[in-house]
Amino acid sequence: MNYEELKSKHPELVEDVLSEYRDVNVDCEWYEFIIENFTTEAEKIGFDIDPDNVSFSGFWNQGDGASFTGTVDMLDFLKSEKLLSKYSKAVNAMRNNKVDELVSIVRTSNHYFHSNTCATDDIQVYYGITPATEDELEEIHSLIEDKRVELCESLFKELEESYECLTSDEAVEEFLLTNDIDVEV
Repeated sequence: MNYEELKSKHPELVEDVLSEYRDVNVDCEWYEFIIENFTTEAEKIGFDIDPDNVSFSGFWNQGDGASFTGTVDMLDFLKSEKLLSKYSKAVNAMRNNKVDELVSIVRTSNHYFHSNTCATDDIQVYYGITPATEDELEEIHSLIEDKRVELCESLFKELEESYECLTSDEAVEEFLLTNDIDVEV
């Protein structure tokens, strides 16, 4: 019998059937669009993230979260945050090749995937910067690290919300009805 018949003849079995099919909408790469969109949006603020370098686990255990590796173009980041003039010494050092304008986001742990399993690597200084420039670079590093954590947490929240929606009673029921699935009694 199909799900609609089950609902009318055996309403006491509906919850069991919904539980049996709970993961039907997430047994595929349901998250790909979210990650693609995330990496596209992150690129607008200077973060270059390959979707294959985004990891997550979820959604109700210790260590759940999302993280990524990649690079950050500090000039693009500062421009997106409207901070180029505030950090003019550091910007000039980058433009004069005294400082690498790219900084890496590196994985620090492979055991979990939350925001604390990655970090913003040290900024590469090549030569001849002043203490004032060094102070600006430290502030920029901190801003990038804060943004990295914010991005990890917002990505995880979006993934979690999507997962909860796709595994909800309503979504599972819609799948069963739309696809006219026969269920066993």
